[in-house]
Amino acid sequence: GVPSILQAMFEGLRDSLPGGVAMTRLTVQCSIGEGTIAALMQSVQAAHEGISIGSYPWFKPGQFGTAAVVSGLDADVTHAAANTLAEGVQAMGADAYVMALAGSE
Repeated sequence: GVPSILQAMFEGLRDSLPGGVAMTRLTVQCSIGEGTIAALMQSVQAAHEGISIGSYPWFKPGQFGTAAVVSGLDADVTHAAANTLAEGVQAMGADAYVMALAGSE
């Protein structure tokens, strides 16, 4: 499929691409709906310069929640934003924890 073709193309180009600053990406796993924390995610992103937050709802039998991915070039700011988001979700009465994404940091 297309993803495997793109992966092969990238592998062929990898050594010719210039390097750059590593991006830190953290996931805040939440046991709460995406819409419920939308305003919180927006305020955390606005309060932490240089980060972006993407959210991905998930569903399992009898459960649902959100994986919020916090990304940024400054590791300290990214960690602070992820922790602020997790604390905000916990203050709403839901479970939340921060974890690093594979290949990040």
